[in-house]
Amino acid sequence: MKTIPQINFSKSIEKKWLVYKESFFDRLDTFTHIIAALGICFATFMVLKNEQNLNENEKFFIYLSGLISLSFCYITYKKLTEKRLKVVVTKCNEEQNRAMLKKLSESNGWVEFRNDSNVFVFYEDAGNQNTYIKILFLQNNKIYFTVLTERFRLNYPTFTENRSLKKLLENSAHN
Repeated sequence: MKTIPQINFSKSIEKKWLVYKESFFDRLDTFTHIIAALGICFATFMVLKNEQNLNENEKFFIYLSGLISLSFCYITYKKLTEKRLKVVVTKCNEEQNRAMLKKLSESNGWVEFRNDSNVFVFYEDAGNQNTYIKILFLQNNKIYFTVLTERFRLNYPTFTENRSLKKLLENSAHN
C-alpha cells in the first residue's frame, strides 16, 4: 500500500498543492506518463505531416491516432495536476468537519491511515488491486482535498473521483 510520508501541511495549504516527500517510483511514474504522451504526440505529428500520399482507410487510422494522442495528452495533464488541492468551504468549524469526515469514512468503508490534527489520509478499495488515496486537510471552515491512485503497475490519475468526493463533502457539510 502506498504511503504518503512527510506531508507538509502549511506549505500544502499555502501552495494549494500536496507537498510531501515523493518516492523515486512516484517520480518515475509521472516521468513515464510524460514520455509516453510526448512519444505518441510526436509519432502522430510525423505521420500527419506526410498525410497527402495516404488513401481513405489510412487517413481514418491517422485521425484516430490523433484522437488517441489527444487522450494521452489529457491523461498526462491530469497526472501532472493530480496533487492540486481542491477546496470545499463549509459552514462548520474544524471540529464539526472532523466529525463529519469520521462519519463519512465509516459509512463509505474508507480505511483511516492517518489522522493528525488537521490531516486525514483514507484508503478506499477500488477493486482489482486498485486503491484510491483520499488526502484531506482541515483549516477553519475549509476542507482541502485531493485523490491519488495506487495501482499494480502504472498509477493513472483519477478522472471522476475528485468530483464525486467534492460532491459528497458538499452534501455532507450542508446536512
